[in-house]
Amino acid sequence: MKLQITMTGEPGCGKTTIARLVTERLGSQYLSTGAIQRELAESMGMTTLALNKLAETDPTIDEKIDAHTRSLAGSRKLVVDSRVAWRFLPHSLKVFLVCPPAVAAQRVHAQNRKDESYADRQHAVEQLRQRFESEKARFARYYGASLGNLRNYDLVIDTSLATPEQIADKVCDMALADQAFKGMPKLFLCPQNLLPTRHVRGFTTPELNHLLDHFGEDHVRAGDIEAVDVCRVGGQWAILNGHKRVALALQLKVPLIPGRLLGQDDEILDYGVTARSLFEHEVVNEHVAQWESTFGFNFH
Repeated sequence: MKLQITMTGEPGCGKTTIARLVTERLGSQYLSTGAIQRELAESMGMTTLALNKLAETDPTIDEKIDAHTRSLAGSRKLVVDSRVAWRFLPHSLKVFLVCPPAVAAQRVHAQNRKDESYADRQHAVEQLRQRFESEKARFARYYGASLGNLRNYDLVIDTSLATPEQIADKVCDMALADQAFKGMPKLFLCPQNLLPTRHVRGFTTPELNHLLDHFGEDHVRAGDIEAVDVCRVGGQWAILNGHKRVALALQLKVPLIPGRLLGQDDEILDYGVTARSLFEHEVVNEHVAQWESTFGFNFH
């Protein structure tokens, strides 16, 4: 079992809720550097975003938080809810949670935290974006760490539609399995966030029914199917291989399916082009609209 779990992610992804669930299930100690940061911001009479901005030029703010995280390196059964703890606890199970900005903004706007005030959902989207960009720039400068590089983590989960309990299940299962980190994160992705690079016309009902018979409905609903090949660019996912599996998951309203990361942003894919170039040329509005119309939803 991985005795230490470090959990980070994009703003509004629900990492605190999930970290607490994992803590309870595994009987671990819990630490939230986000809570420490919010307390520090409140004591200084500023918002969390303002503290992030200040920390870009004042390294002592991060040093106050990081000193405590480093001291936990020898602790047993520990869950750390922190943006950068995975750098200080290298043998931990490193979990990264993702969530589209619109979904995240809806969540944090509804929470109405006293230290994070938003006029409306769009304001929340912009404030969360600024906060994450500030943190990414700061950690890149101080630690040489890229928060958005998924290869830094062992497990990546999209929290858009899955329940906190379902996500906690995935984290606990991997922690108990004690799998070695080999530079290729295990992905569990929301089908409604996987943009197509193919037209939906080729996926007939008989073909999908045949695929359903092959995997078994219970396995499909549980997300227990062959991983879908994807790339990630600017926070968005695109399907490179496995469109029928995604279509089947959409048809059954499955919240999570396994994925395999083939590239992100400016990495070169096996196709000889960057993930960004492929995304820009292959993800077209016509295909996206047809998938939405066929399966009755809107991509986030």
